[in-house]
Amino acid sequence: MKPTRDLTKTNVSPSHDVLVINGPNVHESDCELIKFLVKKSGLRHTAYGDGRSNIDPDRIKEVIAQRLDTTGHVILAAHGGVNKGRHFIHIKDEFGVFPTADLLGAPTNRQEISSLEKRETWHLLTCHGGRLRDAIKPGSPEWKQRTVFIYSSSKPTVNESFTDSVEAIMGYVSACKQNQIAADPLTIFLHLTKTQGDCVTVLGGDLHAPLVSHAPKTHADQSGKSRRMRLAGDPRDLALLKAKQKAMGHDMKQTMNEARSQLRSIFFARIDRLDIGSTEAILQQHPHLINCRGILGYTPLMVAAHLGSKKMIQALLKFKSNLHAQDNEGDTPLIKAIYSKKPAAVACLLEAGARVSDMDKDGDQALAIAASFGYSKMVKLFLQHPFGVAINACNKKGSTALICAAMHGHPASVRHLLQAGADCTIKNNAGKTAQEIAMLNGYIKTAKLISKYQYRRSQQKTTTASITTASTATASTATASTATASTATVSTTSHLQ
Repeated sequence: MKPTRDLTKTNVSPSHDVLVINGPNVHESDCELIKFLVKKSGLRHTAYGDGRSNIDPDRIKEVIAQRLDTTGHVILAAHGGVNKGRHFIHIKDEFGVFPTADLLGAPTNRQEISSLEKRETWHLLTCHGGRLRDAIKPGSPEWKQRTVFIYSSSKPTVNESFTDSVEAIMGYVSACKQNQIAADPLTIFLHLTKTQGDCVTVLGGDLHAPLVSHAPKTHADQSGKSRRMRLAGDPRDLALLKAKQKAMGHDMKQTMNEARSQLRSIFFARIDRLDIGSTEAILQQHPHLINCRGILGYTPLMVAAHLGSKKMIQALLKFKSNLHAQDNEGDTPLIKAIYSKKPAAVACLLEAGARVSDMDKDGDQALAIAASFGYSKMVKLFLQHPFGVAINACNKKGSTALICAAMHGHPASVRHLLQAGADCTIKNNAGKTAQEIAMLNGYIKTAKLISKYQYRRSQQKTTTASITTASTATASTATASTATASTATVSTTSHLQ
């Protein structure tokens, strides 16, 4: 797969960039998060794959080997998973997984690298990264050849924490290169612990075992003492790390920016992990965080809504979270909740006062979005909203909720909409009705359903019209009879007089 390069302004060494692997089934949101990471960190961005097609593993190995031969440093971001206990990345479809350990064994030609850079340095950002700890065994040739930093979480906000960490360490790494000294892995690790919002692991090199800094959980976990207590690893490595931290002295204290950055990352990570207790503990000490902005303009409530957690949504609403905030794409918490596929989360937001009239960037209201995905229970929820819903509202393409449901062949949602009175005669900007669009897209069952309802309604209208005509005629006859009778009465009265 030929790479596409997106160069951004950078304040770090131009020899470093993020290698992003977009294998099949990579979500659009994942790609957007990577863009955020690149923009914020100032690193360059090289992407392989379009998020739909398989990628040749040999090509990825080749690309990684080229980076290692050139700089001895790789920053790799890829969607990961676990299969039979082994970590893999998505470069093939669901029937063909590729073990991440195979990438770690990519052959390189190290003769051209200076003695200071003989050891490889990897930074891996991937879901379920904790499973990678067993990929390299202590004391093995692979362990001695490289140092691997693993940013381990299956949650999206790890990207923000990772970006803060990149900002914290790249200045140090660049300074080492300028002064022609080797970057010390333990010093890098100490820099990471100043800004991390989730788990970080380092393994390889001179370490005796994987060294882990576990996820902080509350604002109190930002203290130096707490950071030391969160560490786990071989006693010899921990003693060396402690000595190095003491020797660096003031350099290891958090700056105000680092403390603020870490607190925000901790907060979002706790929401991601649905840790209600820690989330509430942070908000009690720092209530201003309730509407803070994170990745792509997400608010805490948007993250909870995206996860579909009714309990977390309720916990955040107690602290007066903004129900109507919009992210960088214009989505509200209610729209995020629709994507979670959890009707309970949607119902919770509706009860709290979320507006069903809010639109996404395409001009679709909540009803149309749910109809597009075929979430029939949500469609029913919106149709039963006590303040009503604009059932025939059109988006920027002129499509109503009924057209959206028909376009993707969702008969249950179509049925709910038709029963609620959706107008099936409305045409989109292309001049097509819901039935015509369903037929064109091959959804015959959905097209017949609309046709059937349309026929019934025409019959009902005909019947109603007939009844109305008959009633009018009867009323006219009755009026005429009454008038005749009245005339006869007047005539009789006149005769009598």
